[in-house]
Amino acid sequence: MKFVLIFGSQAVGKMTVGQELEKITELKLFHNRITIELLEPFLGFSTEM
Repeated sequence: MKFVLIFGSQAVGKMTVGQELEKITELKLFHNRITIELLEPFLGFSTEM
């Protein structure tokens, strides 16, 4: 299994880099925002969290 973690400040281009890596490799992009949006109705995340 291959795993690449892209970590950085907000709005520096992590998603763009991830999308380009997905194009040139066989890796799939999983953005953590997907998890937050899935669980928000159940757990009630707030902006403070």
